[in-house]
Amino acid sequence: GTPLAAGRRASRTARDDDARMETQQQRRLDSLGRAVEELQALDAIYGFEPEGFVVHSDGELAIAQAALDSGAGRTSSSAVDSWQAPHLDIELRIEVKSATVEPAASSTARLRCGLPPGYPAEAAAKVSVGVDGLTRANQDQLTRTLQAKAEDLVGEEAVMELVQELQDAL
Repeated sequence: GTPLAAGRRASRTARDDDARMETQQQRRLDSLGRAVEELQALDAIYGFEPEGFVVHSDGELAIAQAALDSGAGRTSSSAVDSWQAPHLDIELRIEVKSATVEPAASSTARLRCGLPPGYPAEAAAKVSVGVDGLTRANQDQLTRTLQAKAEDLVGEEAVMELVQELQDAL
């Protein structure tokens, strides 16, 4: 080839790289938007109870909202390369009635979910469970069960489903 053809190929490759980065950036933003919307819905459902819904990563949530509001680096490919979605960390406290105890005893279950970059589209929530009155071994087993469920739900917003699974298990 001629130098002109080589230049056109290099230009086409650079455009393809820019398009790929923009697509990757859009996927990151779409996932982040879905995660933030899920947190807003959870807050609407559980936030009326004291400590019912807690965001342990307020700073990261503010960064996420700012990234969504601004489009997070859509203006330059170097910003696309360097921008990373924040890790969001939440906890839900749910009153559960035991079906196995008569009369039905009430206890508090705590479902903590780490939502890593890429959640929900490409990454699973990281789950831990604490339940008043439940042995550590049983809590660990419940955590493993819910983590497996979270892995199965990659691609979907998972927290509400995990809450339901937790309630069903208790």
